[in-house]
Amino acid sequence: MRDWGSKGRSIQSRLLLLLVFILIPILALQAYTYYASYQSLRAMELESNLELARAVSTAFDSFIQNVLNQELAIGLAITSSQQMSAKDISRLLKSSRGNPAVRDFTWMNPKGDAIHSSNDAMIGRNYSDRSYFREVINGREWSVSELILAKTTGEPTFGISRGIRDSKGALLGIVFAAIIPEKLNAILSFERGKNAGVSLIDNKGIHVVRWPKTEYTWEQRNWLKHYPVIAEALAGKETTSIVTSESSGMKRIVGFTPVSKIGWVASASRAEEDVVASILSAMLPQGILFLIALSLAILAALALSRPIVASLHSLRDHALALGRGRMETIEIASGPSEIKDLSESFNQMAREIQNRDAALRASEARLRRFYESGLVGVIYWNMDGVVTDANDKFLEMLGYSREDLEARRIDWLSMTPPEYRHLDEQSVAELKTTGVNEHPFEKEYIRKDGSRIPIIVAGAMLDEKRFDGVALVLDITQRKRVEEALKEANESLEQKVRERTMELQNLTEQLEGSRHELRKLASELVMAEERERKRIAGVLHDDIAQVLAAVRMRLDLFRDVPADQKDKTLQEARELLLESIQETRGLMNDLGNPLLFDLGLRAACEALANRMMERSPTRISCDIREPYKNLDPDMKMILYQIVRELLNNIVKHSKAQNAHVRIDSENEHYRVKVTDDGMGFEPQALGSPTAEGGFGLYSMRERLIAVDGNLVIESSPGAGTVVTANLPTALD
Repeated sequence: MRDWGSKGRSIQSRLLLLLVFILIPILALQAYTYYASYQSLRAMELESNLELARAVSTAFDSFIQNVLNQELAIGLAITSSQQMSAKDISRLLKSSRGNPAVRDFTWMNPKGDAIHSSNDAMIGRNYSDRSYFREVINGREWSVSELILAKTTGEPTFGISRGIRDSKGALLGIVFAAIIPEKLNAILSFERGKNAGVSLIDNKGIHVVRWPKTEYTWEQRNWLKHYPVIAEALAGKETTSIVTSESSGMKRIVGFTPVSKIGWVASASRAEEDVVASILSAMLPQGILFLIALSLAILAALALSRPIVASLHSLRDHALALGRGRMETIEIASGPSEIKDLSESFNQMAREIQNRDAALRASEARLRRFYESGLVGVIYWNMDGVVTDANDKFLEMLGYSREDLEARRIDWLSMTPPEYRHLDEQSVAELKTTGVNEHPFEKEYIRKDGSRIPIIVAGAMLDEKRFDGVALVLDITQRKRVEEALKEANESLEQKVRERTMELQNLTEQLEGSRHELRKLASELVMAEERERKRIAGVLHDDIAQVLAAVRMRLDLFRDVPADQKDKTLQEARELLLESIQETRGLMNDLGNPLLFDLGLRAACEALANRMMERSPTRISCDIREPYKNLDPDMKMILYQIVRELLNNIVKHSKAQNAHVRIDSENEHYRVKVTDDGMGFEPQALGSPTAEGGFGLYSMRERLIAVDGNLVIESSPGAGTVVTANLPTALD
């Protein structure tokens, strides 16, 4: 018994899968919402760091101004009209060190010599080589140096210097304040969370100080080298970024802002993992609620699917009983209305099966009469080419006995002359591809006595795995005799035809001027023919094909019936009905493709390509950007016929592995371009159709000329083929 729940193919699993497909967009939307929320919160963190960096910049700028104001007061006191003694100047400088970040104040003369200082180690040293001194000498009112190593202590420090000038602008001296970076905590100690901090970077990109305090080597202080993004802030532009800390290896979210007037940079940063943790913590409750809702939805789906599954199990048991020949009536008490309708269909089918059984027995009797009628030879063969069974008509045609057949002494090789064996090879190739010889072919068979008999043969595959098949063989000896007589009569007529040729040539010249009108008339006739095909195709699709498909579905249920003769009868009937459905659908598509008028040109061409790939090794791809649903019906039919004719030529003649169809429009013209990688041919050899073929391309070219179009063929042996059809978008 088949397990309907095996391998995930049960109705319940399919319903759950449908629920999953429904939930996937919701999950994607929810994920996008979380992602957008995450990005928004991270952007807020970046902006928060930038705001804090601005506050650091403002605080540091205020500190600079306070020091400059102190220096101005000191300088004015030293250079006042009442000259101060060296002792008083030293006392003034020492008393001005109120800020713990100011290590000392020093008074320098215009030559850069330290004359007076609150730090005795500074006195007597020359600082004219320092950049801040040169800037003041060159006219600046004040200057803030980059981070340097102090001459007295060797520790990192920076200086704030202010020039003191007289009323005429002459430099009287410079007040210099040495600043200890580590003592700037008073202006940098903004309250921050774990793994967060603020920093100052000088105008060379050298890190000056960080709070909370972090020890750096001089190499580690070169932040411009480690974090090139600082260059934007040094250029006066605020920026944010995510960098990897050289000291800790942690990713940090950081904001950089310029410190106005001195070219320094203030920054504020926070560890990315702390930011992510806080964001995820904020989003976690929403995620839990969503998962709870999702779980409830799945449980609800399971509960709702149980009645459906129970009803289907009942239908399964009924179907199995029906397959064993028990014509039981099924009643579905619960479940969806569709299941109840299906159960009623089962009951109706059981009633119809009884009638079909009698009809199948009658059909078997008719087939048996055909086999034994003697109208046509019937043979069964295997993969070795041996004839395994044949009717009396075939044995009579070839001169064999029933004993020869039973001894397996009849085979293709002994029956087929060498010059016809290539036809057998083509037939076998076609059977392997399509399962049937669509067109019977003529050849000769060698009789047992060595004489030959002309025949027409067509075959079909019965078992693709074992390569067993059946063939119908028709003796055409009488027809050949008639053909010979006709040939003799034809030769006598040829002379008369030649005599009339000259007369017809003159008439043809007179009619040449009316060629265009004749082509238009021929085109209209073709269109009328195609419209009639569409009508016939509609009848086949809506009536015959639907009935045959329903019969096949119901007969499939009896494949496992244990009754000996009944099983064989049902199997043969199923194969005949399947063949009828295939032929009906093939006729339907040849007469008029419903997809062409319902869904448009693209759908029709793609369906045509798929149908051809089912019976041909050629892989066909379509590139039709527009569906072309609203085309004029005649134009739609012309374009479809062009594609169909070109693909038929490729499948039959080109031996191509790949083919490509492209349809587009430009400059009020449609263009159909079909390309293949097959064996190619010489386009110059393409002329009027002959007995060997050539009608397809010739007819296509004539139809295109009739509507002011053209056909371009690009090909050469071994190089594939490109065929392009161009025609105006508006037909006359």
